[in-house]
Amino acid sequence: MRIINQSEKYRRLPSEIARIKDEYVAFCFDEACMYISSQLEEKKKPRWSEDLIDQETGKKKTFISEAWKKQRKEGK
Repeated sequence: MRIINQSEKYRRLPSEIARIKDEYVAFCFDEACMYISSQLEEKKKPRWSEDLIDQETGKKKTFISEAWKKQRKEGK
């Protein structure tokens, strides 16, 4: 977050603040910072790939698996 804040304050790309020299890595870093910043501006929580793994089963979460889990909790 510090780099995002600094990049906004100094009007520089986050990759410039972090002094990333590799163009592709800098592009990816800037894209990731833009995603985080836009999610926070929209008052949304950024989603990470770890959020897609069910902690109980270790399997990837799907819409169906989450709906079944919700139904079981509600006792339906």
